[in-house]
Amino acid sequence: MSNPLLDLLTKQVANQALSGLGKNLGIENESQVNNAGQSAINLLLNGLMKNASNSGGLGALAGALDKDHDGSILDDLAGYVSGSAQVNSRAANGAGILKHILGDKLGPIIGAISQQNNLSQDQSMGLLTKLAPLVLGSIGKTRRQSNLDNNGLLDLLQNSAQTFNKPRQDNSILENLLDRDGDGNIKDDVAGIGMKILGNLFKR
Repeated sequence: MSNPLLDLLTKQVANQALSGLGKNLGIENESQVNNAGQSAINLLLNGLMKNASNSGGLGALAGALDKDHDGSILDDLAGYVSGSAQVNSRAANGAGILKHILGDKLGPIIGAISQQNNLSQDQSMGLLTKLAPLVLGSIGKTRRQSNLDNNGLLDLLQNSAQTFNKPRQDNSILENLLDRDGDGNIKDDVAGIGMKILGNLFKR
């Protein structure tokens, strides 16, 4: 059965945006930008899913999608990639989204993505910063088009994250970095981050 969120992330974000973003960041090797982009999308999708696994986080996410991340950012992907598109500043605030989702783990995660893909930290940060609004926009557009209530949104995130998550070494390393207390379970750690900081992001 087709997953509309994964269709957007694969056909629009990954296939149409990654190449242009890589060129803008000076990443000429398509394999590098594709691998780094897939890891970034996977990380963001799983982080949002974990945060939405509690009622407070889910409500905050749904409110943010309705207010700022309705998917219109995907209407002119070429313009967004080049920086010429007129976009809601809150919807395009990738740095803020990353800070709120990843907290103090952002630096180590950027370092890991850079090392795994032979990228500079500026390149990895730039890629994540540009991809974060597209991931949220894809979720918002799917929610709107499919008329999903909060429970439907959570189901969509869970199914998408499970399907998108591939058993690759880089994902394991990133999950270890998110495991704040070293217990091997990132669900409690990401949820802990999200309860404190998602509210600040999604109430703006």
